[in-house]
Amino acid sequence: MSTPTPSPSRSIWFATGAMLLVQVAVSVSNIAIPVLAPVLNQEFQLGPQLAGMYTAIMYASFAVGLFGAAALIDRFGAARVSQFCALGAALGLVVGSTGTVVSIVLCAIIMGIAAAPETPASTQFLIASVPANQRSFIFSLKQTGKPLGTMAAALIIPLLVPFAGWRWTLIILALAGCGTALMMEPVRRRNPRPRVTRPTNADGHGLLHRLTATARHAIQLPGMARLTIVNLVFTSIQTCVSAFLVIALVDGLDYTLALAGTMLALVQVAGVFGRLAWGFVADRWQSPRRMLTWLSVGIVVTPVLLGLSETSWPPALVAALSIALGLTTNSWNGVIIADIARLSPPDQAGATLSGAMMYGVIGAITMPLLFGWAAATLGIGTAFMGIGAIGLIAFWALVRP
Repeated sequence: MSTPTPSPSRSIWFATGAMLLVQVAVSVSNIAIPVLAPVLNQEFQLGPQLAGMYTAIMYASFAVGLFGAAALIDRFGAARVSQFCALGAALGLVVGSTGTVVSIVLCAIIMGIAAAPETPASTQFLIASVPANQRSFIFSLKQTGKPLGTMAAALIIPLLVPFAGWRWTLIILALAGCGTALMMEPVRRRNPRPRVTRPTNADGHGLLHRLTATARHAIQLPGMARLTIVNLVFTSIQTCVSAFLVIALVDGLDYTLALAGTMLALVQVAGVFGRLAWGFVADRWQSPRRMLTWLSVGIVVTPVLLGLSETSWPPALVAALSIALGLTTNSWNGVIIADIARLSPPDQAGATLSGAMMYGVIGAITMPLLFGWAAATLGIGTAFMGIGAIGLIAFWALVRP
């Protein structure tokens, strides 16, 4: 059990709030197309594969963006890179609003590249000022931006679409992203770019070599191999829940888009509280590994229960299940990021996290494609039960000596 620690200082709260705001803006942009999937399916006639295709393409480009994340942070500083992320995500939405299948693909590519440096940049930004014994909570707090952004998108998009149409809805969200980048400017001015050192590849090797070198750098640190396995599995499941929950409820349980969006918002609200609670617990009473082990049990069970849901289930029961999904599949991020930061040299936290996230991206690329295929051929309920079973891999990795 760790000893109680002082409350974070005002400067830490300010820095965390700034990074949280950027993460909300990027998260809203990332999830906009999957939330709109039932509407887009009517126009493009692609079925559940649309959300899977978009998510897979986005995370493939996300992997490319991760390769350059550390270099961008070194060159421009974490605060400036965070501004780039918000502006890039806004650009992706504008491209997607042009309304063709090609533009949706381009939107996914731009969105992935823009989103990739956000978490490494915010981690590097905070690591210098957050004491090690407060990192699980602070990083969990910072990571609430993702569920908060998804929640906002799930609630706002269904309200905007009937009045503005899906194209103008994307443009409105893009304008909000641009505003976020402008609001970050005072933060950037107060935090000049630090000088950092990290492993470089000055030997003239190409992109593939440097990409794999970044990934190898992460797992070569003691204790990181276990965390990369857990991160891969948890990311795979989290991605599928976010990308397919709305379409599962609309197509499988005959929910309206607004009601399905409300259920997704409940997942995100629960994820916010879960990230804060589990981060607090991991700092004070449980080790991060034990906390992740308990979460892995829920990550196995809750998607299976979702897969078993039927139209006869009352909305209150589905709402309770949505909350359980949020408390498990959507609440682990801050704890694992804090543990990665603990294992990394302080001035290489962004680079180490970039490497670790590459393994999660493997799951985020492949699993939505497999899920979309399974949903189209076996049924979306079976697909959700399948990803729950995959969670057993993470449980095994955490309990083994």
